Amino acid sequence: MLLPVVLAGGVGSRLWPVSRALAPKQFARFPGRANTFFQETVLRLGCVAGAENPLVVCNEGHGFLVAEQLRELGIGQPGKGGASILLEPVSRNTAAAAALAAFHGISANQDPVLLVLPSDHIISNSQALLEAIEVGNKLAEEGHLVTFGVTPDSPETGYGYIERGEPLLQEGTWAVKKFTEKPDRQLAEQFIASNSHSWNSGMFMFRASVYLNQLNLLAPDIYMGCKHSYESANLNSDFISIPLELFSKCRAKSIDFAVMEKTEKAAVISLDAGWNDIGSWDAVWQLESKDGDGNSIKGDVITSNVQGCLIHSKSRLIAAVGLSDVVIVETADAVLVASREQAQLVKELVSQIEFANKDESQNHIKVDCPWGVSELLCRRPNHQITQLFVSPGACVPSTSQCHVAEQLFVVKGRVEISIGDDIYSVGAGDSTFVPADASYALINKSDCAAELIKVQLGVNICEQEST
Repeated sequence: MLLPVVLAGGVGSRLWPVSRALAPKQFARFPGRANTFFQETVLRLGCVAGAENPLVVCNEGHGFLVAEQLRELGIGQPGKGGASILLEPVSRNTAAAAALAAFHGISANQDPVLLVLPSDHIISNSQALLEAIEVGNKLAEEGHLVTFGVTPDSPETGYGYIERGEPLLQEGTWAVKKFTEKPDRQLAEQFIASNSHSWNSGMFMFRASVYLNQLNLLAPDIYMGCKHSYESANLNSDFISIPLELFSKCRAKSIDFAVMEKTEKAAVISLDAGWNDIGSWDAVWQLESKDGDGNSIKGDVITSNVQGCLIHSKSRLIAAVGLSDVVIVETADAVLVASREQAQLVKELVSQIEFANKDESQNHIKVDCPWGVSELLCRRPNHQITQLFVSPGACVPSTSQCHVAEQLFVVKGRVEISIGDDIYSVGAGDSTFVPADASYALINKSDCAAELIKVQLGVNICEQEST
């Protein structure tokens, strides 16, 4: 039994402003791409021979995003012949995420081989990956903890490196001799010259029982924390919900640090499949098709004397003159300008934005919600205007008004609004007033999407709603 595990809990701050804390890069819509990185990962799994429906491990705040993006692919949730979704209340890195997946895998008295994949990587040669997975499955069944080592083509300093040891029986497989985390340029060049190192892809295969055994041996506190957390999980809904009180005590470590660097069972498979972890805007530029001047241009962009730049516009015109090797990324509420050479430092810039308590670090003004879409149109000190798109049959849950009054205008469709004990049916062209300090619920009982304009009035306007 082969159980694919998709790790979808990362933040991807180096790809700000497209990637945000509440809408990270794996779920983001990048210009020119039909699917998100998460969706591409799931679609790739459909070609893995003998694989079960995947288990997705994500932050509990992203559960509805995962479910919606699976639905777009025609993949349902458990009970509907689809994927399982395990919700982490807080992030505790990949060692804990894989442990929860392993406990889930053995919960039905089985011992599956886990294929653990990050959700935000690009693989341009899917066939090469499938062939490597077939080899990895054999090694995992023999008791190895398998990692996929990418054939390096440059001395990258943003990746971890794996030194290959003695060859194993399967061609293109070795015992792992040593892991090195993100070397400096000089050491990376030595690794490339040695022809005995691979980039660490962060993809793994192992039997659930073997991983848990090694985790218990090498990081017993993480093992016990995850064991108790999974045993107390809520399994009676569409999601597998892990309790915060127990899981928050679990130590945060990666699979590499907690297990792979210490175990004697580590094996590495050579992978040459056009892998890229999309770790910066420079990485995006390298992957994108370019014009004759080496520019990656998306959206409404006009340039003159511009070379080697990435310029992506999502909502307005960008005009650029006399630039070289620069990144410009525009969204409706933020613009990033950076040199391509220093694109890795965007993560530090986002930390400054967070420290300044800027909303732009957390979410976009247009937010996917469990019930539809919310788009902030205007925010001022004493009022806020939001456009709501409510899906057919969806319910906007009861909302506290934070001491502000609201006027709800229905632009399209008909909705039912409950304010206290009163229920109003409101159609296009009509509106309803919600007093300050009141709470309400809104449901679209029609077969068509409803569109509303929400105007909030008061001196204490809440943060943009995202639920």
